[in-house]
Amino acid sequence: MRTNQRCESMNSSIKKFLHASYSLREFVTLIDVAMTKLRHVEREDDYNSRHSSPPILGPKNALKTYHEQCAKLYTRNMYYKVADQIKAEHAYFVNNCEDNGESFSYSLSKFQHEDRVYNVHYHPQEETFTCHCLLFETDGYLCRHIWPVMKYRHMKIVPQSLLLKRWSKNAKADLPLELKQHSIEKQQLFEMARQASLALDTNLLSYYACKSEQSYTKAKQEVATLTAMFKDAVPLESNTADSDSGRYQTYQENENITRDPTPCRTKGSAYAGNNRDNVTIDMSDGAVKTKRKCSNCYSADHNRRTCPQLVGLPLPHSQQPSPSNRA
Repeated sequence: MRTNQRCESMNSSIKKFLHASYSLREFVTLIDVAMTKLRHVEREDDYNSRHSSPPILGPKNALKTYHEQCAKLYTRNMYYKVADQIKAEHAYFVNNCEDNGESFSYSLSKFQHEDRVYNVHYHPQEETFTCHCLLFETDGYLCRHIWPVMKYRHMKIVPQSLLLKRWSKNAKADLPLELKQHSIEKQQLFEMARQASLALDTNLLSYYACKSEQSYTKAKQEVATLTAMFKDAVPLESNTADSDSGRYQTYQENENITRDPTPCRTKGSAYAGNNRDNVTIDMSDGAVKTKRKCSNCYSADHNRRTCPQLVGLPLPHSQQPSPSNRA
């Protein structure tokens, strides 16, 4: 679990696949299905962000430069959120500007809501803005109160300090992917990050390879060759996270797997007396086994046919052998 799952709606996405009545096995299976769907949606969003452009406002719009800059930097979904904030800035206007020496303080009001005042601070040296609504500090993109101040100061482009790389198209390109002596958990995170980075780089390859049948066939052959080459090289890398799991022959030897609880006799057992003592439990798999016993004296060393108490006595009609067996 990570701290950024709340803003990325991870909890609500996984909740759609789960229910309180599901068993533990169904829970693990559905979690895998949910993560597979999230990865598929993420790859689709990356493809749309890198190979298509969102609709931009007309050339007569004064804030077109803001839209174009944000459309080139942000992903498709994040651009729509930023565009909504830019469209909502027309309802706000600057009331007052105070020069504090190293910074400027602006007070804004909303049209037909003069009683609501918003304060925005601008630091020219760092080119940073702070608003008391804290939308930029919380979600990472500019609020509707900072855009009127930028327009008031006649800024043609957005400062780079206000464009976080976290929501950019190239957020996965420059990750720390070097392999060092880390724990197994960090190595798994690095492997996932490298996989996401390669998937991002191969999007452009897939886009041009599918244009013709010849390039598509060649790309398939090259990918199959590279896959076989890298697959053969995996056992030689002893520092990978998957190599640690190969030392377990069975799941009973793996201490990271939760085992079944040890069966115990309950108070409401159907057996009583000698019958209960003849019940054994196989500790290897937890199966309950009952020894074969005599139906007359309930002893486990013989059956009814060889019971010492019934030797020389005729057997009941239900246990007498059939005529075919006598022959």
